[in-house]
Amino acid sequence: VGRWAACADVGFVPYPPSRGLDLVFTLKLLEYFAAGLPVVSYRLAAAQAEFKSPAYRVADDEAGFITGLDALSRRRGDPRLRAKVLKDFTWDAVGRRLEKQLRAVASHPPRGASLERERTR
Repeated sequence: VGRWAACADVGFVPYPPSRGLDLVFTLKLLEYFAAGLPVVSYRLAAAQAEFKSPAYRVADDEAGFITGLDALSRRRGDPRLRAKVLKDFTWDAVGRRLEKQLRAVASHPPRGASLERERTR
């Protein structure tokens, strides 16, 4: 993917707005940032919260999407976004965060476990 993305001027994520996508950001977005591209997408709240840069444009409608593509086609990507993806979104980095979260969950007994033990005494 990186080789093909390196040939592009702009990355775009053309998924129309939806509640389900509002909670995530796609792998495509990360790949474009890692390739150093500016990106335009429809509104993805999680991505907007994580990636703030003039090299990331968010469109509310088709006209805004086209305007974003046009504007970003004359702009370089943001090296800070590339560095963030390469640091925080590698499989190793994501795996470490997931492992930390799972260990935290595993260190606490399930709700109701203490009540069940009391009933069996």
